[in-house]
Amino acid sequence: MTWRPSRTVSAASLTRGPARRMQRAVRDLLSGEPVDRRAVLWAAGMGALACGVPATLAGCGSAAPAGPAAPVDHAPYPVAVNVIPAGDLLSALSARAEALGADPQVFEASGPGLPEVLAHVTAPPLDAQTNRLLAPPRVAVVGVSDLRALEPVAAAAIRRGTKIVAYPVAIENQTAAILADAPQAATMLVGQAVSWARGEKLTRGTVLLLLPQVDDVFPYDSAAAAATITQAVRAALAREAPGLTLVATSMLTEQAMRANPQARILLFAHDDAAAEQAQRLRQSRPTGQPSLFAGALGLPVVTSRATFDELQRDDILRVVIAARLRDLAGAMVDLPEALVGGRAPRSVQLALQTLTPGSSALSDYSQDYALNPSTATFNGRYLNPSVAGSS
Repeated sequence: MTWRPSRTVSAASLTRGPARRMQRAVRDLLSGEPVDRRAVLWAAGMGALACGVPATLAGCGSAAPAGPAAPVDHAPYPVAVNVIPAGDLLSALSARAEALGADPQVFEASGPGLPEVLAHVTAPPLDAQTNRLLAPPRVAVVGVSDLRALEPVAAAAIRRGTKIVAYPVAIENQTAAILADAPQAATMLVGQAVSWARGEKLTRGTVLLLLPQVDDVFPYDSAAAAATITQAVRAALAREAPGLTLVATSMLTEQAMRANPQARILLFAHDDAAAEQAQRLRQSRPTGQPSLFAGALGLPVVTSRATFDELQRDDILRVVIAARLRDLAGAMVDLPEALVGGRAPRSVQLALQTLTPGSSALSDYSQDYALNPSTATFNGRYLNPSVAGSS
């Protein structure tokens, strides 16, 4: 999907009189009403500090991350994002920005379009009256997708004086990063799978690692993610359950299971795929078959409430490892504000949560997601995937 220029949401300006039309668009999006796309360009995804400030907008949890004291000069800064759920994330982002008086300008793009977006939003703007170039933004936040295309654009922005914050993985040309530790998450996921296998007295067998398809919407560079996750899963299995054999594949789940009919443990690199495939397996598997364990990574965050619904069934999908949405939203504001305020660059490591059926962690985590997600779309894609198929 290519990026399409549009107006941006200024989180700090949502309560100002001249921005009332934009405020109505935000309210409509969160309530599921038709959205004036000319007034709003939506966003999604990023990384995190710890919690503290109340988040009051619809769809948020009860608290947003605490962070550095707000600097006096709240210069607008661009946020180029590439993960969903956009509606829920923007609620938390807006609440945190409003608490600090920050002014993030949010742009949305798919992976291939992100370098183009970053180049656009970090270019020095032209003063229409004087026809002179103005100073570029002092900081910009960007989701990592195609590393080879993104690196030179980030390097050029840094040379012009813009501080670059990357997420959810680090890049070479950055000032700081918001990090979702994929190897740690993969290791935690394997621990849950091995614990289940021991309970089932399963000491030998195949573990399927279902990696993203080439054209999947994935929160960062798919090839790099696949290699990192595969290496971490293989190492964890070798330590904890050497009798289990790993088969890593980007095949469709049904094809992978036909090729490995004895596999009872399925690990997914993306929670949205895990929720969808768990539903299909429930419908297609003959009765009387041995039980399955499916687990998934939600990096940097769980995609939608569809994952929670599937987890609560506790029959196929049994665990998801993910960072919190409110933490991501908080870091989108706190880290850029700290850099604009002159503080030393310091990357943020997201705390990972283990979400299991009926757990207090799952109940607390899901509070960051609207009970009635918006059905709005941007460029043909649902901002909240759990409502796909509804009108």
